[in-house]
Amino acid sequence: DESALNKFMKIKVEEIVNNELLENLCDKLIAEEFFKYVSCRALLTTTDPDSKVIHFVKVAQSLNIKTIALQHGVMWNPAPLSVVPVSDVFVAWSKIAKKWVSKIKAFDNINIIIGQSPFHRKISKAKPRRAKKLRILYLVTIVILDINVVAYYQKRLFETLKKLGKSAELVVRIHPFQNDKNIRSLVANSSIHSTFDNNESLQDSIEKSDIVIAEETTAFFDCLNMGKPTIFFNPY
Repeated sequence: DESALNKFMKIKVEEIVNNELLENLCDKLIAEEFFKYVSCRALLTTTDPDSKVIHFVKVAQSLNIKTIALQHGVMWNPAPLSVVPVSDVFVAWSKIAKKWVSKIKAFDNINIIIGQSPFHRKISKAKPRRAKKLRILYLVTIVILDINVVAYYQKRLFETLKKLGKSAELVVRIHPFQNDKNIRSLVANSSIHSTFDNNESLQDSIEKSDIVIAEETTAFFDCLNMGKPTIFFNPY
């Protein structure tokens, strides 16, 4: 109802003011100072319009510096305006990626060109493993919205995996910059043998696994390129 919505919006505004506003202002000042000392013809970013990046892009544009954003992840259709880059040019992974992004209404006024994804590189197929236990790699990514909903479905996933019992082990690999409080709690209380794996390279981590469960992360494509059975887990 309306009262619940108003309460939710009040909480979100308070969170932004208390946790993000000062940091955002600092990022804006840093961007302004940065271009006083650095001269360039173009600014290349990968996470535009992330709040850490957008100030650099806008300051660069005010100085007539060309701004270019590289496609960072998979785009959903419809896509919210919060993921639409503000850079002058958006570089899509491939012809297929450009065709897909061009269908997204929020990208109607974006200048899209074709680049080349790192996933076009040739990756050797992973060798089959011979182990007594099934090794499941779970690739977790950053969650910004609906954190509690995601945590709920992650818990459901762990409850499903525990049915495998001692015949399997779960290896969790988190995004380097994500808040891992919820996932660490799940691992600590899981009945399936679970560990974290962020010390090895992504390729080694995939190669040592029998099957991969991946959230919305471009590492998903590495798994496919290496020939690993891969399951897309969307906790939304």
